[in-house]
Amino acid sequence: MNILYLNCANRKNSDYLQYYLEKNNIDLLILSESNNIKNNIKDIFKYKYVSKYKYGLTVCSNYEFKIKPIEYVIEDSNLNINNDNYKERIMNIVFNKLSIVGVHIDYGFYNPFAMNALYKYLSMHNNVDIVIGDFNSGYLNDNLDYMNGGIIFQNGFLYFNEFEKLGYCNIGKNKGLYSFVSPRNNKKYRIDHCFSKINNIDVEYIDEFLENNISDHKALLVKVNSIN
Repeated sequence: MNILYLNCANRKNSDYLQYYLEKNNIDLLILSESNNIKNNIKDIFKYKYVSKYKYGLTVCSNYEFKIKPIEYVIEDSNLNINNDNYKERIMNIVFNKLSIVGVHIDYGFYNPFAMNALYKYLSMHNNVDIVIGDFNSGYLNDNLDYMNGGIIFQNGFLYFNEFEKLGYCNIGKNKGLYSFVSPRNNKKYRIDHCFSKINNIDVEYIDEFLENNISDHKALLVKVNSIN
């Protein structure tokens, strides 16, 4: 199974994404910040789920799947928070022999609420094979420049360590890769990740989506070579 995850950054330029999907064998497409993506992108696939929430995920596949949202609430008495903005940003996508959690987690203050909900879910559901998406966070030894604005991406690494204790491997760890270029400071960060319990898996960052201005993120391509 070939899985493609992309944060579309709410951009309207979907022509290259459509071209990529038509030229490549993608079995599962997970999109975040995809409200402006043309409907024909979604219609390439037989099955699709389009969240009704502003920041919810879009899931498209050639194989039938079930969706199980992982809900959480942002609580702060000093902030006027619309929790609809945090619905369906973490979803378990369940196939016959494969269970995948797609994520689009906010940064900074909001990050730990989602990370904690995800960690609790993974702790209670040990059948999840892959966790993939935009975590808006990275390891301390990733390409994170904390002295130049990267501090907003530091919250998640403690949870990443806990994910590893649950048996997940972060495929791109310690490889000096990056997946995102900040429009604020033009710095490069690795905040898009794939955690997997499957050994026979390949992960790569697709540069073209960043280079062709489809997004300020690279796409994350995961190739699952075998499913037991």
